[in-house]
Amino acid sequence: PLSYFDKNNWCSINRALMQRDLARQCEALGAGVCLNCRVLDISADRGEYREVSFSDGSLRRGKVVIDASGPVSGFGKKEKIDWKPLDLEAAYFAVAEWSSAENDAVHVYLGRKTAPGGYAWVFPRESGTINAGIVVGKHSLGKVNIRSLLDAFLKRDFPNAKVIRYFAGAIPCECRKAAISASRLLKAGDAASATNPISRAGIFEALVSGGLAGDFALRMLAADSPKRMIAVCRDYRASWHAALGKAHCKLSRVKDSLLKVPDGDYDGAFATLKNIPQNKLAMSKIIGLSLGRFPRLVWAVRHLM
Repeated sequence: PLSYFDKNNWCSINRALMQRDLARQCEALGAGVCLNCRVLDISADRGEYREVSFSDGSLRRGKVVIDASGPVSGFGKKEKIDWKPLDLEAAYFAVAEWSSAENDAVHVYLGRKTAPGGYAWVFPRESGTINAGIVVGKHSLGKVNIRSLLDAFLKRDFPNAKVIRYFAGAIPCECRKAAISASRLLKAGDAASATNPISRAGIFEALVSGGLAGDFALRMLAADSPKRMIAVCRDYRASWHAALGKAHCKLSRVKDSLLKVPDGDYDGAFATLKNIPQNKLAMSKIIGLSLGRFPRLVWAVRHLM
């Protein structure tokens, strides 16, 4: 689920139900919704439209196509807008029953033994269930068994949790100023590597890039020449970079530095911050304490200063 909480308010959104409701709203507005049907190909620009091929044999035509399929989709390869992220991380998670699940707590675990180069998480779902998972850094790919890491994590810290189902995925964490659109084709969300490199979160990024893709799809419809279409593609990339891409590039540089900081520094820093009242936990306070006691952490985040 999408989750939000503070000390006075907590809500957990059933993501599957939310997406079904969104699909119904789209249909009510006149859109066609095709579920449980995989996209096989997106054709090259054919002058006035592109053609989308589905696994059930059907075809759809669109004057503009927005690709929100995810990382390494393969769509747009001939136009050089499909590029494999150099920083592509593996994630493995499970939905599990846990009778002791709190409705107002999110657990995050760091450490080279638990999740090398990444982190483990647990957050509540509905009806006594949790989402528990692990993401590992690209340098650990092929060196660890991520399913075994997740099972060991649950056994150690949540021994009473009963796994219902496992899921796997990939998270594109790279930031580069590469093209994310071509004539009548725009990429958004994970397909455009629109993910926070540190948190690996992508929901907010998907909303921002999806909104921009919608705006620039309208501009593509109004483009009356190849030159104007090229300008729209250029402006779309620049708008994403200004909105979040530039900040992601800074975070990407910080990420590499953070991986070099020993676990002991993190343990000490969190233990120190835990004793500070929340109403006094300002960024200046965090930097001040870290500079004196954990200079390697401050050096790691120097790109943000």
